[in-house]
Amino acid sequence: MPILAMDLSTSRCSLALLDGAGDCSETEWEQTAGNNARFFLELHALLKRAGVEPAKLDGVAVGLGPGSFSGLRMSLTAAQLLALPGRRRVAGISSSKALAWDTLNEHDQPSVTVVGDARRGQLWLATYPRTTSLIEIGDHFILTAPERLADHVPVETVVASPDWSRIGGTIARRLAGRVAWVEEGDAHPTARAVGRLVAERWSAAGLATTDFSPQPLTPIYMQPPVEPCRNRR
Repeated sequence: MPILAMDLSTSRCSLALLDGAGDCSETEWEQTAGNNARFFLELHALLKRAGVEPAKLDGVAVGLGPGSFSGLRMSLTAAQLLALPGRRRVAGISSSKALAWDTLNEHDQPSVTVVGDARRGQLWLATYPRTTSLIEIGDHFILTAPERLADHVPVETVVASPDWSRIGGTIARRLAGRVAWVEEGDAHPTARAVGRLVAERWSAAGLATTDFSPQPLTPIYMQPPVEPCRNRR
């Protein structure tokens, strides 16, 4: 039975169905403000095309971010709701690791550094070395001021960003000519990569996808929430 994977951490959302033979059916779309219902329409269409009922899913994998607040909340909630009725295994993995997995498959460099917009005048980044098992590599996120970006990025790395449209100019100014390669344009994590990495984790642990154990799916945010303003008298 297939694994359903999803990543809604960026404006380019994606869903994928993966089976044990390595085949993958997937779909993606551009998320726009106020169009959250698109996720459910795409999910229904993907399952219908594949002839798979939600009750027949073997497990659910989801990208944890960093990324969109509303996208992460919706995808994490949906993943838990889809997994719970049939007591299917559900797990999350960072969207930045999924992006790094795709990028490492495209470039022959020893590592990938993912750089994102942490807001409040800061950038976040994480570097993932090439390895036979990316799931064994932790997510070591760093918050930095833009002017200190080059201090944290290895020279022999590929730099990719899901937020290029906002911070690409900064990345180019700070890193162009200092690293092996800078991917221009928004680089989005894919549900396919999320599913592959989660399936690899389950396989390495010797766990069947039907070995249900509730796992808190905690979204990855780079900044604490802003406290609401309160009128003071």
